[in-house]
Amino acid sequence: MKRKNNFFYVVIYLFLTQSISIFSQVTQNIKGSVIDKQSEFPLDAATIIAIADGKEYGAITNFDGEYFISNVPIGKVTVMAQYNGFNSQSFKQLNLNSGKELVVNFTLLEKLESLDEIVLTAKSKRESVAYVTASSASFNVEQTNKYAGSLNDVSRMAMNYAGVSSSDDSRNEIIVRGNNPSSLLWVIEGSSVPSPNHYSTNGASGGPVSMLNINTLSKSDFLSGAFSANFGNTTSAAFDLQFRKPNKDKTEFVGQIGFAGAELGVEGPFSKKGDASYLVNYRYSTLALFDALGFDLGLGTAIPNYQDINTVVNIPTKKAGEFKIWAIGGLSKIKFNTGEEVDENNIYISNENSVLIKKNKNLISGLTHNYFFNKKTSSKISLSFSHIDEIVKIDTLNRAINRLDRTFDMDIVSKYVTLDAKINSKINKKNKLSVGVNYNHYGTDLNMSDYVENWHNKVDRTTGLMATYVNWQHRFTSNLVLNTGMRYNYFTLNKQSAFEPRVGLKYKIKPKTSLTFAYGLHSNINPLLSYFTKQRIAPGQYEFENTDLSFLKSHHFIFGVNQKIKRVKVKAEVYYQSLFDVPISHENSWYSIINSGYGEEGGSQIFFDTLYNEGKGKNYGLDLTFEYPLKNGFYSLLTGSLYNSEYLANDNIWRNTAWNGNFMMSLLTGKEFRINEKSSIGADVNFNITGGRRTAPIDLTQSAIDGETVYYLDRIFEDKLENYIRTDLKISYKRNGKRINQEWQVDLRNVFNRRNLFSQTYNVDANEIQNNYQMGFLPVVQYRILF
Repeated sequence: MKRKNNFFYVVIYLFLTQSISIFSQVTQNIKGSVIDKQSEFPLDAATIIAIADGKEYGAITNFDGEYFISNVPIGKVTVMAQYNGFNSQSFKQLNLNSGKELVVNFTLLEKLESLDEIVLTAKSKRESVAYVTASSASFNVEQTNKYAGSLNDVSRMAMNYAGVSSSDDSRNEIIVRGNNPSSLLWVIEGSSVPSPNHYSTNGASGGPVSMLNINTLSKSDFLSGAFSANFGNTTSAAFDLQFRKPNKDKTEFVGQIGFAGAELGVEGPFSKKGDASYLVNYRYSTLALFDALGFDLGLGTAIPNYQDINTVVNIPTKKAGEFKIWAIGGLSKIKFNTGEEVDENNIYISNENSVLIKKNKNLISGLTHNYFFNKKTSSKISLSFSHIDEIVKIDTLNRAINRLDRTFDMDIVSKYVTLDAKINSKINKKNKLSVGVNYNHYGTDLNMSDYVENWHNKVDRTTGLMATYVNWQHRFTSNLVLNTGMRYNYFTLNKQSAFEPRVGLKYKIKPKTSLTFAYGLHSNINPLLSYFTKQRIAPGQYEFENTDLSFLKSHHFIFGVNQKIKRVKVKAEVYYQSLFDVPISHENSWYSIINSGYGEEGGSQIFFDTLYNEGKGKNYGLDLTFEYPLKNGFYSLLTGSLYNSEYLANDNIWRNTAWNGNFMMSLLTGKEFRINEKSSIGADVNFNITGGRRTAPIDLTQSAIDGETVYYLDRIFEDKLENYIRTDLKISYKRNGKRINQEWQVDLRNVFNRRNLFSQTYNVDANEIQNNYQMGFLPVVQYRILF
C-alpha cells in the first residue's frame, strides 16, 4: 500500500512539472539602435516601447544609441521609438522567436515644425537610398523566407514587384521595365560588384542559384528607375544590399536544409570584453550531398554541385570609427551529357551526343569604414575586390572514330576592384548633402577556342571607370521634399565622359495621399567583351574594333501617386525611358546591344561585329501596387504592369526588344494561424502571369537544308510564345521551444504542373518545329532551426 501511494505521488509530481513546462511563458530579447535619419548619428535617451500580448516593455537608448529589452513574450510584437523633436517610428507584426534575439533598428526624422508629429510605420530608407524619390522597395530576410516561390533568393523575391518579371525557371535574372537583365546593378555595402550567383556568366546579372545567403543580410532595397546620383553605370535597376551586424552579445546558430542547400551558420562576439563580432554561414548543394550519399536522383550526370560561404566581421572602435569586413565565396560545377542520359527538353545544350562542363570559382569581398567627425558629418569608405572565373568545355562525338573530341573551350577571368568614398552632412534639419568619388577597375582575361570553326580568341585587358557625384535633399516643409544631384562619369579606355543630372520631388497633398516625380539621365559602359574582343581584319591580323564606343544613355521620367485606403497601400507609377547612343551593327542591320545575351536570335555575335552608337530604344508603361500589410497573420500584395519595349537598329525599323512581354501580374497572399503560444501554421500562395518570351519565326526550308535551326532574322522578336503562368503554394509550421525555434516548409512550385513554353527549335529527325518546355511541378522541402 505504501509503494502504491508513493507511485501515485510521483505521477502527480511529473504531471505538474510537465504542465508547468508546457504552459510556462517563453521569452526573448529585443535590441537595436536609434539614429538620426539625416546624419545617421546615434540618438541617446530615446524611448523604446515594445508591445506583446497587450503588455508594454520599455527601454532607453544609451550614449551609442543602443537599447536592450529583455524577457519579452514570443509571438507578434510591435516596437516603437520616440525622441524629443523627432517624428516617431513603429514596426508592427514583427516575429519574436525563441531561437534568436530580435534586432529592430530605427531611423528617426527631425521635425520641421512643432506640430509636425508623424508616426512612421513604413521602414525608413537607409542613407544610400535616402535621396531616392520614386520606384523603390525595401525588403528584409523575413519577407524573402516567407514568400512562396522565392526559394530564399532575393532576385526571385523581387519578381513580385511591379515592373519586374521573369519567364525563365532556370535562372534568377529579372527583367525590369523591359530592360536587358544584364544591365541590373548589384551593390553590396556601397560597392558595385559582379553577379553574386553560382554558374554566373560573364556580363550577366543572374544565375540558377544565388550565392547570397539571406541569413546574413539585413534590410536592403530594390530600385527600378531614376535613382539618386550615388548609383551609376546602369540604365536599368539596382539591388542595394547590406549585411547585418553579427550579434555582439551572445553566440547564436542557424541550421537549414532545403532546395538551396544544407547549411550551418554561427555568429557571436569574439570576446566578452569587446564589441567586435563575427558571422559565418556555409552551404553545400543538397542534390550533390544526396548524390554523394548514393541516392539516385534521376538527373544523370547533371548534378548541380556547388558550395558557398558568407562571412562578416564587424569591428567598432571608440575613436577610429567602425569597420566591417565581408566576403562571399563560391565554387560550382555541373555536367550535361546529351549522349547517354538525354533529356529531350534540356534547355541548356542542344548539341546531340555532346558533353558540356560548366565551372565557376567566384570570390566577392570588401571592407567598409564608417566614421563620424561630429554629430552632423560622417564619412563612409567602401573597398571591394572580386574575382570571377568561368570555365566552359564542350566535347562532341566524332562519329567517324566513335570518340568524344574537344570542340569548344572558354575560360573567362574577370577581376573588379571598386573604391567608393563619400561624406554625408546634415547641414540643418532642412538640408542634407552627400558628396562622393567612385572608381571601378576592370580586368578581363579571355581564352576562347572553337575547334570546329577553327578560330581562337584571346583577350587580356584592363580599364577603369571613374565618377564623382553629389546628392542634395531640401525639405521645404514636412509635406514637400526635393531630392537632386549630379554624377560625372569618365571611362579611361577611350576617355569618354558623361554628365548625369538627377531630380526628384515628393509632395504630400493629404495625410494619406502623395505625389512623386523623378527624372534622371543615366549611362553605362557596354559589356566589356564588346570593347576588347579582337576582330580579324586579315589572315593572322587582329585589332580591337570597338574600343571607341561611347556610353549607352537613357532618360528616365517617372510620375507616381501614393494613396492609403484604410489599411491598403496603393501606388501607381507611369514611366517613360528613352535610350540613345545604343551600339548597333551595320553588317547585321537588325542587331542592337539592347538584346545581347538573349540567345541565338538575340546577340551572341556582339563580340564579332564592329559596333556604332547609332541605335535607340524606348520603354514605357504603368505599374500598379496594392498592398495589405501584415495584420493578425494575414497579408496580401498584388502588383501589375502594362508596358512596351522597343528598339531601333540600322534598318530604321522599330521592333520589339527581346524582353518585351507587354504585361505582368503577381499576387502574393498568406495567412498564419496561431495554434498556441508556441506554435503556428501558415499558408502562402504566389500566382504569376507574364507575357510570353519573344522569338523569331523559324525558316523550315533553310533549317532542313542546314540541319539546324535557322530563324528569319529580318523578323526578329516578331513572334511571342504563349503566356508564362505559374502558381506556387507554401505550407509552413513553426514551433518555439525554450531556446530553440524550428520551422518546416513545403514549397510546391508550379503546383498545377503547367508546361510553360521556353523556346522553339527545329527537330532534324522529325523535320518539324519542336517545343521546349520549362520546369514542371517541383516540391521543395526545407527545415530551419535557430538556437
